[in-house]
Amino acid sequence: MLSSVSVTNIALIDRLELSLGAGLNILSGETGAGKSIIIDALNFVLGERADKSLIRHGTDFAAVEAVFSDYETPAVTAYMQDVGIEPEEVLVIRRKMSADGKNECRINGRVSTLSTLKGLTELLVDIHGQHEHQSLVKPANHEAMLDGVGGDKIAEADKTEIQSKIDALKEALKGDNMDDIKAKKDALTEKFNKVAEEMYKAAAAQAGAQQGGAQAGPQGGAQGGTKGDDGYYEADYTDVEDGNK
Repeated sequence: MLSSVSVTNIALIDRLELSLGAGLNILSGETGAGKSIIIDALNFVLGERADKSLIRHGTDFAAVEAVFSDYETPAVTAYMQDVGIEPEEVLVIRRKMSADGKNECRINGRVSTLSTLKGLTELLVDIHGQHEHQSLVKPANHEAMLDGVGGDKIAEADKTEIQSKIDALKEALKGDNMDDIKAKKDALTEKFNKVAEEMYKAAAAQAGAQQGGAQAGPQGGAQGGTKGDDGYYEADYTDVEDGNK
């Protein structure tokens, strides 16, 4: 749980200490009160991209510190161990950016890279808003989500079997099989053209009969089809009633 946020020299904020309680916390205020600046500060300490424009005018640095309590989950603990940080009772993350664009990130007082900081905070906080990072839409998280819902129904053996079928299908689309697909397409195209040609001939004959046997022409019926560049027949059709194409 996010317990507190300390903001220094962010946009219009000189110094701000924000304490949060358990459950739902609501920040309210009229337009321009500074609610979005707090969200910007939170994004900053979570590792999002930021530039020098975030630094308060007349100062040479901006800094935000966030404190988390009851934060440990199996994923968080595993990540911290992977990056060599020992979990403690509370988690303190801090990010500072100087006017020359340099970043300093710390996790429980230990200097870390921005990517390491962001990797950790992605396991702690979701900011739900337009174009913000949300774990639900990250492909890297989808497998774990499916496993969490499916449980024992999605066993490792099943995933291996499914993957082998996917690989077989991909292989089937390579090499000589593509020639088979093209051959089938050409055969269907030829069959379609023959059917279309017969239809146009039948239409021309019917139009001629309706004109009392007169040969189809400018005032007659359909005059047949012409083969287009794409291999299909195109109708050259004349309306029997009024002679207009």
